[in-house]
Amino acid sequence: MASAQMDITGWLCGRTIDHDRLWSLNQRASRTVRWGHLFHVAAGCALCLAIALPQSFFEIASVVLLATAFLRLYATWRLYPPMLTLPIVALGLAYAAYSLIGILWSPNKNYGANEMGILRWLLVIPAFWPLRHLRRWFILCIVLSYLAVNTAQLIQFLAFEFNWEHLDFDAYPDRISAWLMPASGGSILLASFGLHLPIAMSRQHNLRWPARVLAIISLLAVIATGARGAWIAAALLTLISLAFTAWRSTNRGRTQITALVIAVVILPVAWLTLGGKIQSRVAEARSELRSTIDNTDYATSMGARINMWIWASRAFAENPILGTGSGSYQTWVKNEQDKRGIDHAQEPIERNAHGAYIHIAATQGTVGLVLFCALMAAVLIGAAPNSSDTSTYQAGFFMAILALMLVGIFATMHLHTQTAAVLCTLVALAQKPSNHNLDL
Repeated sequence: MASAQMDITGWLCGRTIDHDRLWSLNQRASRTVRWGHLFHVAAGCALCLAIALPQSFFEIASVVLLATAFLRLYATWRLYPPMLTLPIVALGLAYAAYSLIGILWSPNKNYGANEMGILRWLLVIPAFWPLRHLRRWFILCIVLSYLAVNTAQLIQFLAFEFNWEHLDFDAYPDRISAWLMPASGGSILLASFGLHLPIAMSRQHNLRWPARVLAIISLLAVIATGARGAWIAAALLTLISLAFTAWRSTNRGRTQITALVIAVVILPVAWLTLGGKIQSRVAEARSELRSTIDNTDYATSMGARINMWIWASRAFAENPILGTGSGSYQTWVKNEQDKRGIDHAQEPIERNAHGAYIHIAATQGTVGLVLFCALMAAVLIGAAPNSSDTSTYQAGFFMAILALMLVGIFATMHLHTQTAAVLCTLVALAQKPSNHNLDL
């Protein structure tokens, strides 16, 4: 029993793969038609450069990467059998299969098919598999991509402050997210904060000072979007990262001092630059929440979200095992509202429940929720850093993925195209290289 337990643990942590053999196969694949390997690397860098750019850029870059990975199978096919043994592959396929089957009992099969289109981003994981040992280049490209959107946010902020025409991205003054939609933008930018946070709290990593600067920039960027769900997730992530770093550190006092110094720097800066916008969003949330509680007003942004959670709970209560079917949420709720004589304008419902886990519970029931949570747990276990990862960005990928999972409480991050793409890209890069000497 003990040996079986050890085998299961090793499988979950990815220790059952023969990394020496895999690295040998990786080198062999890199030497086979060298220009093909270089083009594959360039395509991976292009995708990472587009990770925070407008969605069309990311879509085009992903097509190029997937096509390149497919065309290179003549050289890389030997690398994929070990990948197929990973827990995330087995659980990912199981969740994808159940999601597809769920269309059969959905009252809106078109919406179900559209939602399943998001599963295409899972292909990013095998596309990056032969390139895991080159993560330093991909991390650099991701940083540059986020700095591009941060620069655009700064321009947007200045445009509102100084009334610069045509530079405000046609947005609200308290929702500074550049070309990203504020809600999804908060989630996407939160991933950058998570990526740098563990290294920013480190006392040994060579890149700790650049990471501290980037973490501060990323947090300010999240705050600027006005995405309140992302704000809460950022606070939770910071507490978790602090506890995680203190647990791994041999000197917890210094770790806490480092976190305190970062907080002392960032909080005044955030308040001086974005204090008015923060107050605006908090006051708006308070007013809408009071209106929802006192007057059952579900037409406001906060009221609609609360109501959508209530209806998702009702859908789950009525179909607790299999759910109402993939893509069925809005149609099922509107049908129920019609039965109860409820005006759709008074209780507006969107295509998703604005919460990944409650949406999955409503549409895919206990079976889908268990599969999804098992998949996310396998992703985190596989991405968790070990003692040999102290000089790498492994903990950063772990926290970036966790950031998106936390924001999933308030947003359907698995259904929004770009957020799902960012999540799958981070999962792909979180797969540990077979040669740590070449990692970052």
